[in-house]
Amino acid sequence: MISLDFDHADFHSLLKDLAARLGTVMQQDVLRVPPALGKGYLRAVRLPNGLSILVSNMSMGVDVKLHRMKKMPAFYVLAFDEVFIRTRLEQKIDDEHVSISPPIYSVAALHSTLFDTTVIATRGCIISSVRIIFDSRWLAKYFGIQKEDELLMKYIFLKSRKLTLEPVDTDYRKYLEEIYETDVEDPLYYTILENRVMLLIERFMNRIMDKMGEGEMKTLRPEDVYKMMEIEAELTRDNVQEPPTIQELSQKFGISQTRLKTMFKEVYGYPMYEYFQRYRMEKARTMLLSGDHSVKETGYQLGYKSLSNFAKAFRQIFEYAPSDIIKALKNV
Repeated sequence: MISLDFDHADFHSLLKDLAARLGTVMQQDVLRVPPALGKGYLRAVRLPNGLSILVSNMSMGVDVKLHRMKKMPAFYVLAFDEVFIRTRLEQKIDDEHVSISPPIYSVAALHSTLFDTTVIATRGCIISSVRIIFDSRWLAKYFGIQKEDELLMKYIFLKSRKLTLEPVDTDYRKYLEEIYETDVEDPLYYTILENRVMLLIERFMNRIMDKMGEGEMKTLRPEDVYKMMEIEAELTRDNVQEPPTIQELSQKFGISQTRLKTMFKEVYGYPMYEYFQRYRMEKARTMLLSGDHSVKETGYQLGYKSLSNFAKAFRQIFEYAPSDIIKALKNV
C-alpha cells in the first residue's frame, strides 16, 4: 500500500509534491499515474475566478491511502467523486469510519480541514473526480452569503460529522461529463470549466441551504444512502430496455417497496421513474448536441419505436423539441 499525507491548500502544490514522492514529473499541470501504480491522470487547473480545481480520471493498480491532515485557517474542498469499487473503499473523518462496498460510490461532499480525513482506495478502483478548493471569503464574495463561516461550520458539523451524503445525480453528472469531455486545447477550455464548476457549486450550496431552511436536515444513515446509490446504478444501467420495476428492485435489494420509493425520492429529489426518464433524456440531449446523431437515430438507440413518443418525452423534460437542437446546430 502507498501512503500519502498532505495538507496543501491548492492542487498545483499537491500534484508537485505527489510527483516528487512518486519519482515522476508534472507536464503542463498534469500528473500521469505511473504504470506501476495504475493508469490515468490528475490535472490541476487555476480558474480565472481564483478557484483551484483538480480533475481526475484514473484506475488504481495498487492500494492507496490518502491522509489529509487538519489545517488552520480552515478551507474547504467540495468533491464530486464517482468510484467504481472492485473490493472496498474506506473513509475516516476524525473518529468516524465507514467502509463502502462495491460496486459504486457516487457522491458530492463538502470536506473541511477542521477534520482529519483519510481515504483508502483499493486496487482496481476506477475514479472520476472533480474537486474544488475555496475558503469562506471566496464563497461570500461570489454568492453574497452573510455570516459565511457560521453557515459552513453548521454544514460541516451536520454533514461531515454525521457522514451524510449528497449523491451525484443526473444534473450533477451532466456538468461533470462536460468537464471531463472538454478538450484542453479548446480555446474556450477555461471559460467552459469555470462555468460548469460554478454551476456545480451553486447547485450544491442551494440544495444544502434549502435543507437548512426547512429547519432540520434529514439525516439518513450512510448505509441507506449507499443502498440508494446501488439502486440508482441498477435503475440506469440500461438506457434502451424498460427499467426494472419497483417490485423487482425491492426484492433484489431487500427493502420494502414503500421505503424504497420514499428513500429514493429523499436522496435523489425525484420519484424513481421520473429520475430514470430525466437520466435517459439527458443521454438523448448529449447525443444530439454531439452532432453525430439524428433525432431518429437517437430515439431508436434509446429504445423508442415511436419518434413522436420520444419527442414528447424529450419536450416534457426540456420544454423544447429534439429537432430544435438539430436546427440550432445547422445555424452555428
